Amino acid sequence: MVVYFIGWTLNIFVMMGLMISVGMVVDNGIVVLENIYHKRNEGVSARKASIWGASEVGLAIIMATLTSIAVFVPMLLMEDGGGGLTFYLQRIGLPVIFSLAASLFVALVMIPLATTKLAGGQVARENKLITHSKAYYQKSLQFALSHRLDVVLIVVGILGLMMILSQHIAQSDSMEGNISDIRLMFDLPNHFSEEEAFNFFKEVEDTVNVKSEEYGVKAIDTGFRQGFGRVRVYLEPPQKQQWYHVIYGSICNLLGIERDLRMTREEVLADLKKRVPKKPGVEFRTSWRGGQSEEGTVSIMLYGDDTNKLAELAEELERRMRLIDGVVSVETDRQSGNDEIKISMNREVVTRNGINPNQVAYTLMYAVRGLDLPRFQAEDKEIEMRIQLQEEDRENLNQLKNMTFTSVSGA
Repeated sequence: MVVYFIGWTLNIFVMMGLMISVGMVVDNGIVVLENIYHKRNEGVSARKASIWGASEVGLAIIMATLTSIAVFVPMLLMEDGGGGLTFYLQRIGLPVIFSLAASLFVALVMIPLATTKLAGGQVARENKLITHSKAYYQKSLQFALSHRLDVVLIVVGILGLMMILSQHIAQSDSMEGNISDIRLMFDLPNHFSEEEAFNFFKEVEDTVNVKSEEYGVKAIDTGFRQGFGRVRVYLEPPQKQQWYHVIYGSICNLLGIERDLRMTREEVLADLKKRVPKKPGVEFRTSWRGGQSEEGTVSIMLYGDDTNKLAELAEELERRMRLIDGVVSVETDRQSGNDEIKISMNREVVTRNGINPNQVAYTLMYAVRGLDLPRFQAEDKEIEMRIQLQEEDRENLNQLKNMTFTSVSGA
């Protein structure tokens, strides 16, 4: 009714608010009705039982309802600067608030009134199922109080079993979003030729294929370029295990009994770290540099104006990090960082000669770094095209300084 009078539509967000409030609106009525029923069992008349039963718990349910409403009020007052979030939060929070307020009114007014008008003169006998349930509950409570140590051990055992089972629940990566693949990344030295890189990654693929059945390898994707390469290993989806398989596996692991099972992703990753071929100058890692992953990678950034001092600090930091127990590997950007050239243009000279700074930037980018062009369509194949100066024309800084640029006037 409230949604209708304020002009809202019954959309998915309003329905979400109503679904949230479904389990909350009946609480107040149950508390009041139970207390009235308790008074009737004591022999109090219907009218007095309704008045006394509702008044005894009235303050308690009012405070409990206001506490729940206070949680959703900020959703109505929130401002998001025009982003639209307030619109959705109001559609969720307002139905909950009005539902709770209506349930409080029904519990304090309508239910006591209904019990005086609709209840008969005699108190209804309790259902046999409820009677048996109460008796069983009393016996269980007496057993728990008289065997406290046994109950504590049972609860601890159940919690331990829950922890063991939870470790075998399929979970997604915190970063890569796919638990069925492994990324092996390699920083290659600049002197690596294409043939050397090809042979090295062929060796990495062979290392993976040797234990493909144990790993559960589905496919391998390899790619490399100058200075970098990666091997992506796709694994078969994890096998779904029933709860009794998990318990059996835990018992076998505890007793040291080996089972012929496919390795998990974590086990495959740990095994590959040991078996990946080592080559001088090649740095191996399993996560993007500077990123975070499920392996507990931590990145530390050093900032400063003195490059040499930063290099010294990085070397000292690397040495200290290796002394920490539990640290598997430490790597720094300075180990594989490329040479950089920082260019600053003289504004007076650029303006006087009529040179566009963007033209200078793009010319240097095309000449030094290069630019990929659309592929050339030959008769029987496609040829990759790239515009870039010859290597002998971009070997040193003097060649860069001798480059010429066309001014706006064409000079």
